[in-house]
Amino acid sequence: MKKIILPFLLLLATTSYSQTEIIGVIAGGEYVKNILKQFEVTSNQLMSNANNTGNALIAKTANELDVTAKNLNLLLEKDLDKTFSKLSSENQKLLNQIESFRLTAEKMTNSTFELKDAMVIDVKKIVGDIAPWAKSSFFVQRVDGITQLKQEQADYRMKVMGIGFGFNSDKYESRIKTLKINGDIITNFSENKLSASESEIVISYSTINNKTINGKNSQIKVIATIETKTKKGLIFKNWVVKDFNLPITITILPRQICSVHLSYTSPKLDWVTIVPFSQYNYTTPNHHQEKKPIIHYTYEQPHRLPDNQRFITKVANSQSASGQGCPWTNFNSLDILENGKLLKAKFEAWGYPCTYYYGATIQEFKEVGSEDITIPDICIEYEKNIIIELPKDTKFWRIQAQTADFKTIDIIGQNNYGNLIRFDNVITVGDKMRVIYKVNLPY
Repeated sequence: MKKIILPFLLLLATTSYSQTEIIGVIAGGEYVKNILKQFEVTSNQLMSNANNTGNALIAKTANELDVTAKNLNLLLEKDLDKTFSKLSSENQKLLNQIESFRLTAEKMTNSTFELKDAMVIDVKKIVGDIAPWAKSSFFVQRVDGITQLKQEQADYRMKVMGIGFGFNSDKYESRIKTLKINGDIITNFSENKLSASESEIVISYSTINNKTINGKNSQIKVIATIETKTKKGLIFKNWVVKDFNLPITITILPRQICSVHLSYTSPKLDWVTIVPFSQYNYTTPNHHQEKKPIIHYTYEQPHRLPDNQRFITKVANSQSASGQGCPWTNFNSLDILENGKLLKAKFEAWGYPCTYYYGATIQEFKEVGSEDITIPDICIEYEKNIIIELPKDTKFWRIQAQTADFKTIDIIGQNNYGNLIRFDNVITVGDKMRVIYKVNLPY
């Protein structure tokens, strides 16, 4: 019969609120088998919650609480019918610590599991090397990589640490004999031995992706059968071969959060009349002439506005100067040029002075209020920056989305969303404002 050895660890999410630490205190008369049963019950409740909400951290905690309970059943199999008070102090310490984790996890819901970095608890480090596995020939201390982003080109990798993994020796050998995914035996995997107690399991991305659901969190059931060979015997050394099953649940998260709604408020600008009639005047020089041929003199009067202003609706009239005779002059033209930036008057004179009056309406392009603008939906990708280009004069912007675990992301301006999305910088590029956020892993 194959033995079942499971990872001995528990990951609990940090929460967004201040919480009093829960200390597990187990009654002395409680039977060990009932204590372990409660771990499994809590795990099942959390997994049901995770399935309903899609929360990856709840799923991770549920899975690892479950494997912890199964490991304890194996390691404490001779003590299952004992009461807690009859256990060694080391085992009492171990169960009390796990109980405190269970109580904390039991009180958590989807609303309190934030998408932040999880805290890794290595149970072996809680009680040191005096634990019941100290003399074991095989146990799993920790598994890294049970929650990963969906890979498109790279293979999936998990690191397993414990006795029975890592480099072979002349007295002990181990290998991953078979690997099942959701009940199907696969062949396209490999094992890399990293150190004396670490092995890396590499699984083809196509094999895993065939079991996932696009756009949703997916849980992949993996069972690795580990074959161990131990050389035993006083005189004649023989290899003793044993198989152990290592179940692992991998949670695969979509790489992107799509349907991200981006809106911003920008000043509403329009042309506003600031001068209904800008009156200018010009008096032609005295060019009275007694002799012929008569010489005609021409003059121009330009009037230029700033870039944010313009001339419209030109108006011209003339008034003769008082004096001798008839003023032989002419108002040749009045033109608005260069998209309204220039008003140019032209005059012709060959007699007595004459004063001309002319002008135009002046408008200015200025803020007349504000308007809300929506940008077509974008996607956010984990471990990649969000870069948004907005008009330089934008005063307010907002990012709204929903994560795979149904949480609402709502970021206003230079704020953060927990540790998942962190505001980084604003850079002015020409007439644009480039807003940058850093997106971290959701676990």
